[in-house]
Amino acid sequence: MMFWVPVSEYILEFVSHEEIRFPGMAGSAFRGVFGHCLRKECCVTGLQDCSRCQILAVCPYNIIFERAVPAEGDTEIRDDTAKPYIFETVNLSNQTSGAGERFSIRVKLFGVESFYMRYIINAMAAAGRMGVWAERRHFHLDRAVQVAADGLTTVFRKNAPRFFDLRDSFMPIRCPDSASEIQVIIPENMALILKKRHSAGGSKRGVPIVPDDFTARKFLTTAVRRTLSLYEHYWQKKKAPVTLPFRTLPEEKLRELASGIALADTAIFPRVCTRYSNRARQKTSLTGFYGSFTLKGDLGPFIPYIWFCAVCHLGSYSILGLGGYAVRVIR
Repeated sequence: MMFWVPVSEYILEFVSHEEIRFPGMAGSAFRGVFGHCLRKECCVTGLQDCSRCQILAVCPYNIIFERAVPAEGDTEIRDDTAKPYIFETVNLSNQTSGAGERFSIRVKLFGVESFYMRYIINAMAAAGRMGVWAERRHFHLDRAVQVAADGLTTVFRKNAPRFFDLRDSFMPIRCPDSASEIQVIIPENMALILKKRHSAGGSKRGVPIVPDDFTARKFLTTAVRRTLSLYEHYWQKKKAPVTLPFRTLPEEKLRELASGIALADTAIFPRVCTRYSNRARQKTSLTGFYGSFTLKGDLGPFIPYIWFCAVCHLGSYSILGLGGYAVRVIR
């Protein structure tokens, strides 16, 4: 089976102005300042409270970053509504970029027109001028490259008078039609963080699960939920002439089938990721895990979801590059 997903991929190349030491969750260095700069780039009303904005439904900041109001036709916003972007920054985890040295991150956009990438590029350039973390480490965006099936295309260069052409693109995903055993391999620097819901203290966000609590059902239902959230919020409503192999079975039926999938050959290990919040001005420790495990059973209905999330990541903080994995068909 092969299907094409509406994913546009870019490489942003930066140059450090001074030494920058990236934490284990390197994407957290960018997310806060990126959101701040993106809002400044996009806002035309000057309102402090986005919920009062009459053009919020078409605001690029809201579409890309905030999801402050439901998509058309929705009745509510859930905490697990997926964001349409990923900053793949795991190559920077615990690394240092010296003054004058180059570093790069990959950005993926799902189901969002490439036009919006202009806002992201401008926001990341502004983020470099503002600086990251409390120490305000500075850098500049030197070049942005679009990755497509026909090669690499430069779409932005520092001091260039304009953007080059940005094209909507699709990424091919090849996967088997059926399988009874699939191995999932999670690299240590892409630790998967899955959460369980709880009501203690009124929190609805849940807490990270530890390896002993991990199940095949949790992995599969999270993959289904993330895929459908992206598909329904950013693609299905476009009514584009590309058919994705999702919704072949109702979500309730998939959850039922997931209970019959077994977990075998489990070799997963905890990894504590540290995230610094500029807003709270403190570090937060999050428990993820890495390693490998095998799914056994009738995996046919889940194959598109498993392969899709291998590209678009899975779990909490997937937008920061965590939750990526590789898959291997055993039989």
